[in-house]
Amino acid sequence: MNIVITGTSRGIGLELTRQALAKKHTVLAVARNPDESQELKTLKSEHGDRLQTLAVDVTNPEAPAKIQNAVKNWPQVDVLINNAG
Repeated sequence: MNIVITGTSRGIGLELTRQALAKKHTVLAVARNPDESQELKTLKSEHGDRLQTLAVDVTNPEAPAKIQNAVKNWPQVDVLINNAG
């Protein structure tokens, strides 16, 4: 499955990202500052291309377009988890 999860730098979003990757799903992890999350960096090194990160604040009106652009090469998005906020 292809999964988009917002609010992934810590807490529930990070754990949902871990669990999805453990089940071999592909994940777009959306966070305001994903490069500041050591946990996301570790997951990226462990799971490679199955984890994409995207720096975006979901309160920004341009956020939906940025997320859509990030997954444009996916055949579809199977699950969207709006956890940010």
